[in-house]
Amino acid sequence: MPTFPRRRRALRRRRGALIAATLTAGALTLAACTSPGTSSGHDGRPQVVASTNVWGGIAKTIGGDAVDVTTLIGDPGTDPHDYQTTPSDAAKVAKADLVVYNGGGYDKFASDIVESVGSGKRTVDAYALPVTGALGSTRTQSDPNEHVWYDPATVDAVARTIADDLAAIDPAGAATFHANADALRGRLQSVADLAAHIDEQRRGTKVIETEPVLHYLLAQSGLVDIAPQEFTEAVEQGTDPSPAAVAEIGRLLGSKQASALVYNTQTQDPTTKAVLQRAHDASIPVVDVTESMPADVDYTQWVTGELTTLGKAVGAL
Repeated sequence: MPTFPRRRRALRRRRGALIAATLTAGALTLAACTSPGTSSGHDGRPQVVASTNVWGGIAKTIGGDAVDVTTLIGDPGTDPHDYQTTPSDAAKVAKADLVVYNGGGYDKFASDIVESVGSGKRTVDAYALPVTGALGSTRTQSDPNEHVWYDPATVDAVARTIADDLAAIDPAGAATFHANADALRGRLQSVADLAAHIDEQRRGTKVIETEPVLHYLLAQSGLVDIAPQEFTEAVEQGTDPSPAAVAEIGRLLGSKQASALVYNTQTQDPTTKAVLQRAHDASIPVVDVTESMPADVDYTQWVTGELTTLGKAVGAL
């Protein structure tokens, strides 16, 4: 699996905000020339712009060949926190009939462009959508974890919202859009069933994450992340964990108190690599996860693969 270096996220977010601000005037000009309620594609198909390939993939699953989906971050190895917005991105968003992004501060560059375009743009903010206990979800609206694409119920809510929006934009395709959302829900149920099986077999099993990316799936699978919060927050923010936090995570691995290490391969640095080596030295299974979807699979194949690896690592499969 490819690996990608970690960069300083706090600095990236500030830089991204400054870059987005420079695009405001151009985006507003383009928005004035584009009607948000009608298709703007040259071939008459609704134009959907997604911030990342995860949400672009979901939009394509729902719209199929009837829509034109553009993903702003096309390279699966690009970290959304580090992404530098271009005038071309602003133009795409301004012309789009529908914009889909993660929200929660994860892809702030996208929400900044949407804000600069002005009111009237159809948008789907995954983080802001209400969720229930459907599909075994453990997520609540007060949960601050931004990695909501790893919650099947949130993905289902996004898919259904996309279907509703596309149906309003292109009424002739409404039946197809909603049928595609129904079909995706069936596949998401399979993901939820797999998590429920792991929960049934290994509830309470302890694992360690280098970063809380798999937060929702771990909770749904009944697994407990015992990594020091100071360590995971530091990795997520791109700062250095304290020596005490690093020592503690090393102790937990060395004493085999965790059954698996969940390792985000897209946020690696010397500290996380040292944790990885510690897990190898202790013969603790490592579950590689990513924040971006690999190019050769769809959403449910990707998440099912990671969840299957996790289940095997903790002895549930």
